[in-house]
Amino acid sequence: MQGDAPPGSTRDAVATAMTRWLREELERLCLRVLMRAFTRLRNGAAGGRARARDDRLYRRFVADLARGGLIDELTRAPAWARLLGARLERTIAATRLFLARWERDRDALARAFPELLRARALEFDVGLSDPHAGGRAVIRVLAPSGAALYYKPRPLSGERLLAPLLEGLHAALGEAPPVTPRSLERDDYAWVAHVTHRPLDTGAAWRAYHRRAGALLLALYVAGVTDAHADNLIAHGEHPVLIDAECALHPALCGALAGDADDDTVARAGLLPRWARDERGRWYSQAGLSDPRPFEPRRGRWELAARNTDAMRLRRGYARGNSGANAPWREGHAPSERDRRDAVLTGFLHAYRAWQATPSLARALVARASDHRGRFVARPTAAYVAVQELLTRPRGPGDDAPLTAARRALLRPFAAAPLGARRLAERLVASELRQLLAGDIPLFHADARGDAAFGADGAVIPGLVEGGAAALERRLARLGDEDLQRQLAVLHDAFAPAPR
Repeated sequence: MQGDAPPGSTRDAVATAMTRWLREELERLCLRVLMRAFTRLRNGAAGGRARARDDRLYRRFVADLARGGLIDELTRAPAWARLLGARLERTIAATRLFLARWERDRDALARAFPELLRARALEFDVGLSDPHAGGRAVIRVLAPSGAALYYKPRPLSGERLLAPLLEGLHAALGEAPPVTPRSLERDDYAWVAHVTHRPLDTGAAWRAYHRRAGALLLALYVAGVTDAHADNLIAHGEHPVLIDAECALHPALCGALAGDADDDTVARAGLLPRWARDERGRWYSQAGLSDPRPFEPRRGRWELAARNTDAMRLRRGYARGNSGANAPWREGHAPSERDRRDAVLTGFLHAYRAWQATPSLARALVARASDHRGRFVARPTAAYVAVQELLTRPRGPGDDAPLTAARRALLRPFAAAPLGARRLAERLVASELRQLLAGDIPLFHADARGDAAFGADGAVIPGLVEGGAAALERRLARLGDEDLQRQLAVLHDAFAPAPR
């Protein structure tokens, strides 16, 4: 069965969406460099003074860029020039790859998702994740009916590991099976159905949701899943649905690079509230069980004021960080922190006891872990974005300042490590820089029973990590009353009131 949308219209829709996103992305990468050049021109011609209703200098600037000024700016900032070229080239390649996969899978997609593929016209929303491994990012396919499908350019290995664990845990608890998104998986990518946000209206329903969230927390803790933040959790009625489990059995940096902190607690999953300040000093929490809406967590970005005029300037703008689809209540109707905490505690406690009473769950998880390969997150995306900004600095006379500054920033967390560990860190940083200069956010994977990290640039770094299977075995060995009390204490403290 073929989908009804003609191939030509699909290609046109994807090209339109990709062009729009690429224009925004190139503008983001170009803003600071080109504004420095425009400011130099304005300072020389008008002493830095300009009026918003004039555009004579702006038009002169655009004309100068067209006559060779852009080449001059690219020469002043070679790392930036390389980044721009790579982002453009890899985005085009990733788009072609998506279209090839779409055409190859049309029949299978029409069988798996008939409500979507019957549509005559489809919309495509691109760039919904960080670009990895050659500009590949999540793409949403949207039908006029509202049905949606996500293209994920990665295997669902984490989801395959976690789903049977959740199903077995719910069965042991005597509860209905968890909600799992429909999917069609290929070797190194997948198509996944959209999970709708369905907020609830009653206290009893909220409590049921949070009890299930407690059981989910137990599964994430045992399976070593991280990154369960607000963008990766959907409140689907009484069911908390984790839509991204690629960080299951998450490896740790080798001991000499990891430091002394023991963070193998329920807090590591990212589900429990964890407060931090944004760059303006405002408190927010992006955890899966936080409601980000009242705190307006916003992501800083550079944008233009008085655009396309002589008074054009850079200013810091802030975008909403999350839609609130992880919250099971409507905005402004949240239950108390105490009620939420108590329900999560109850759900976690019951799930912990059910796990202890069902040893087959542990045996099955260990067996599935044997051949698992998952993502290794070396550092937060925000750190990579900051390094990308360093790479857009113009080069000083006779030096390679942007690359030097970027390398120094990436190595800084490992400054106190022993010499052998620092050499491992240098290999990690070299791979990170190659991927950043190729226009990607660095991506690494590791085998659960290995110690090597595999970079998307082809780098292999033996000895960098401890595979997640070793931590899993230690975690399973310590499960008991002492560990339970420790985890309950961490959970209890996480629901403290928001800082002021």
